[in-house]
Amino acid sequence: MKLLSLCLSEEAAGDILEQADWYERQADDRLAARWERSVYRSDFRKHLIFYRIEKDRLVILRIVHGARDLESLF
Repeated sequence: MKLLSLCLSEEAAGDILEQADWYERQADDRLAARWERSVYRSDFRKHLIFYRIEKDRLVILRIVHGARDLESLF
């Protein structure tokens, strides 16, 4: 089986930063930093990762909390 390279879309990178800002405002900077470190390990289980496979790449399209209005994002 061929390994795929991982690629973040601009929207997905923005989602990570936007969520970190939200955590910092709602809780504290420690939680925001934990989010940024943990997003790649799926430690925040209520978040959804939307992706597509393009040839030899796995493209992360969006990373959003499941409680958000998903229809407005796409």
